[in-house]
Amino acid sequence: MTEEDILKIACTNSYRAIILQEDWLEIFQEEYNYFAHNPVRNLVDIEVVNTLLFYFNEIEDYEKCIKIRDYIKAREN
Repeated sequence: MTEEDILKIACTNSYRAIILQEDWLEIFQEEYNYFAHNPVRNLVDIEVVNTLLFYFNEIEDYEKCIKIRDYIKAREN
């Protein structure tokens, strides 16, 4: 597995945990349980969310970008 593969898995798992609000413990039980953030912490740093937005924009996964953008807007209100 390449570093790029690990990065994609980590960002996707963090996206699932933060944006889709999937249980990180269930994700952690999966074979590839990398995260781009510390899922144990209940407080999500906005910098992590911005990093996810940047990553998914770079790989042109715009559906995820829209959901991340909406998450950011909801947190601002």
